[in-house]
Amino acid sequence: MRFRQFPKLPEAAPPDSPAGEWIAFEKVHGAQLVLGRGADGTVRFGKRKAWLADGEPFFGWQVLRRRLTDAMHEIASLVPGAEKRDLVVYSELHGGGYPHPAVPALASADPVQTGIWYGPELRVAAFAILLAAPGEGDGELLAPSEMELAVDGRPGIGAVPAVARGEAHRRVAELPVLRPPAAPGRDGLPVIEGNVAEGLVLWPDRRSSLGGLRAWKRKIPQMRDETFDRSVPFDPRRPVPPAELGELAARMVGGVRLAGARSKTGDDPALVLDELVLDVLTDLETALPAGIAALSPADLDLLTERIRRAAGRYGDRPSG
Repeated sequence: MRFRQFPKLPEAAPPDSPAGEWIAFEKVHGAQLVLGRGADGTVRFGKRKAWLADGEPFFGWQVLRRRLTDAMHEIASLVPGAEKRDLVVYSELHGGGYPHPAVPALASADPVQTGIWYGPELRVAAFAILLAAPGEGDGELLAPSEMELAVDGRPGIGAVPAVARGEAHRRVAELPVLRPPAAPGRDGLPVIEGNVAEGLVLWPDRRSSLGGLRAWKRKIPQMRDETFDRSVPFDPRRPVPPAELGELAARMVGGVRLAGARSKTGDDPALVLDELVLDVLTDLETALPAGIAALSPADLDLLTERIRRAAGRYGDRPSG
């Protein structure tokens, strides 16, 4: 599948900004994560400029892989034309830290970016969806309102929060840019003093080509401060408590992973569960090898049992 890079948005309104309805989205402070589903059904993951190799470090993205694969297949089933075209979801990987004394930190995650805080877990928020024929260049971006409907309620992903919709360009361009990020309040997290969103991205609510997009961004002045650039590279060698690995593993069980296990083993429940456990442990070991290596035999048994119990949500029960 061809990689199609999302264009860098200007910080001023394009002179040919179209008339009609506009949507203002919160600008999420993170790292771009690209999700692609080819016309042949293959799902790939990328960062801003290229596809990621399976074992390539990028904030431990492998622990999200199967949930997001589920989401991509569901999204493709809802978008007309996606069965014969490449479907690309552009998103922001964010979160990974919430420095408040009442919120425990996670050993398995680092803040994707600093200075703006969303929650201790990694999160994925979609901001655009592209459809393109396999040999086509730009393709077609769905209207922002279509993007929201396609990702709403999908496993492991949501849309970037909408601040205003159905407004003329002049109205969204006058919206106050300084506001708290939506995620902490929505999730019931305690307030961090001075925690403000990065800004707004203003979109015409209509389809366009990738090269013909007329969206633009407005950022808070504080984004120039050095406190917004203190994130560190993700370290896969970090120690991770066994209980936290268990929580991660349970969230990694999903429909696509179970279907893949059945395709390799047939319908024998015991064999399906054994294959599922191996698949989850492989992704965990790729993202957090030191955490897996440090497990005692008893801890590994507990982790395996946690994965098997999680499969029960999908109708597969541990044998014995």
